[in-house]
Parts: sequence; structure tokens; C-alpha cells
Amino acid sequence: MLEWMLVKKYIRYDNTQPFISITSLLAFMGVALGVAVLMITMAITNGLSDEFKKKLFSMNYPLTINSSFFGKVDDVLLKEINEKHSSWKLSPYLSEDAVLSNDNGMQGVVVYGVDFKAEKEVNQVIKKALKDKEPIRFEALVGESLAHSIYLPDSKKAKFTFTNVVASGFNSFPTVKKFTLKYKYSSGLSTYDSIYVYVPITSLRKITQKSNYDGVHIWSENPFEDIKLLKQDYPEYNIIGWWEQNSGFFEAQQLEEKALFIVLMIIILVASLNIISSLLISIMNRRKEIALLLSLGATRKEIQKTFFFFGLIIGSSGIIAGILLGFLGIYVLGNFDIISLPVDVYGTSTIPMSLEVFDFVSILIGSSIIILVSSIYPAYKASDINIIDVLRYE
Repeated sequence: MLEWMLVKKYIRYDNTQPFISITSLLAFMGVALGVAVLMITMAITNGLSDEFKKKLFSMNYPLTINSSFFGKVDDVLLKEINEKHSSWKLSPYLSEDAVLSNDNGMQGVVVYGVDFKAEKEVNQVIKKALKDKEPIRFEALVGESLAHSIYLPDSKKAKFTFTNVVASGFNSFPTVKKFTLKYKYSSGLSTYDSIYVYVPITSLRKITQKSNYDGVHIWSENPFEDIKLLKQDYPEYNIIGWWEQNSGFFEAQQLEEKALFIVLMIIILVASLNIISSLLISIMNRRKEIALLLSLGATRKEIQKTFFFFGLIIGSSGIIAGILLGFLGIYVLGNFDIISLPVDVYGTSTIPMSLEVFDFVSILIGSSIIILVSSIYPAYKASDINIIDVLRYE
């Protein structure tokens, strides 16, 4: 076919007109770098997002049922849920606000009373911290951030001043109790580690005098579907999923990813302008040749296809090279300490990389559309030549 013969000729390096070949090479490199940068950036964004989700998931539990004015969480409810959904793991809890204090300072905390055997089944952070041990009586499990902030030595006692009050004569006093700070945990999120304290549920029940539970944490394999079952069976309770507790964070993250994708796609759009300029320069330098081909019987459609395919080859080869370069960058950054991260913050010294299939397909489709569109106008201009004027004056 005539188009492919001409494309093979035009795509070769031309010693007489090296500038045309250089502009084509720059267009190819621009598309390749744009695709690679977009892939690597989205992989980094998704990787960091997945790391934060794992940490949030470990401390927020898949599902939580909280007591409400219309429904109390008690042993009857736990038995009923356990009978209906035997595969679920339940961990009832009590909670109370308190002020933890010692000679070095004080800190407001939320004290959770839990059954540590059950809690280990739904909270991997607690399971990792305690292993085969469990706090007994008035022993507490505190976060490392809290321990560092007011210097809480191991196995030392600290005073907890609870918000519930006890009446005594004509006055009322807050409940004060000392706990031995025997164990520490680290979730990787200092916000949680500096606030949450875990104690045996029997100890907190003695202090608060609560007969029922404040709620129950539930682990299930499919919380997005199981929450619908719970809300249908127990509409009187306040039931929330782990994603609902951090909805603002995830909404902001999705907006950031979309904005980042659009901004980086502009890089490929700018690179496509190089394709347009390269094709237009090639057309301007070959006007006489194009006019001669048209006068010898070549159709305008064949000329259009020639330069359309020419632009398509430059752009598609750039996309392929960019994909290979992007995967290489993802592999190198994800497996080698080229950029070192603080382990105590991110849990790993290497950058977490995760390129989702949807993002990869979006990059591929978006860049392909840009390349297709950028090849149409130059192809049209190539056939829009006045044969007589060109042959007469050029």
C-alpha cells in the first residue's frame, strides 16, 4: 500500500533534513516520559494510600455496633448475632474518657475495656503487641506515642481520672484509679497511639458500674455487604463501617488522585503538541513531493492516511516505551532504597508502589485518545494542498 511505503520512508532518519527527525524523536521521548511519570506517580499515590488504609483498618474495625437510646448492646444481642453469623468474630467493649497523669505530665485518653482474647481476633495490632500474654486486673496496654509523650516507664503505675463522678455526701468526685502500664502497642498512627488505652473489661466495669456494653466490634470478610444485613436486622442500633469513620479522609484522597491524574495527563497533552509540530514541519518540507504524488494519481485520502499513521506510530511507540519505562521505575523504586522513608512513620523504608488496573487502563486510554486526536489535524492539512500552485512556484 502507498501509505505504508511513504510512512517507512518518512520515519527513517533523513540526512538532508535532520531537524525533522529530531523533532519526531523529541515527540516520541515526550510521550514516553509523560506516560512513565504518570504511571510511577499513580503507583506511589496508590501505594501510600493502601498503607494508610491498612493502618486505619487495623484500628477502626470492619464493623461496629454502638448502643443507642433504643437499643442496648448486651449478652443477649451478642448471642443472637453469633448464632446468625457464626463466621463473624465479636469483641464487646466498654469505653470511658479519662485523664492519664504521672509525675511527668498528663494526657487526655479514651480507655477501652475489652476481653483481650476476643479483641485479639479482631485487632491485629493488639494481637501483635500482646502475643500470648494478656493484661489482668488493673493492668493497661498503652500506645508507644502516649508512653513517649509523658514518659511512661514499663510496669509503672499511672493515675487515671475518669469523667464519671461518684456522689459522696453533698459533693461529687471523679473516679480515680491507678493502673500498671505493663504493655505497649504501636499501630503506626500516632493519633491513635497517643489516645487509646486498653484495659480488662472487668476492671473498667468495676469503675464505671455499667451493666451493658457500649458497643461491639465485629470482624467479617465482607463488611460492605454485611453492614446491610446488620442495619436491616437491627435498625434501632447505630451501626458503622470502618470506611464511614474516615469518610472525609477517603473523599479528600480520591479528589487528590483525580486532580493529580488530570494534571499529569497534561504532560502527555503537551508532548502531543510536539507530534503536531513535527508532522506539520514534515508536511511543509514535503509539499512539493505531496503535490507530485497527487498529480501522479495518489488520492487525498491516501496522503491523509500516510501522515495520520506517521503520527500514530510516533505516539504509540512513545506510549509503549513509556509503559516499559514506567514498570521499570515502579520495580526499582519499590524494591530498592533509592528514596528512603522513615520506617516508624510508613512501616517500610522503600516506597510502597501499587499501580491499579483501573489507573493503568485509564492512562492507556487517555494517552491513546490524545495521540489519535493530535494526528488528525496534520493529516488533514497534508492533503489540503493546491497542486497547481505548489508545482508552479515550488
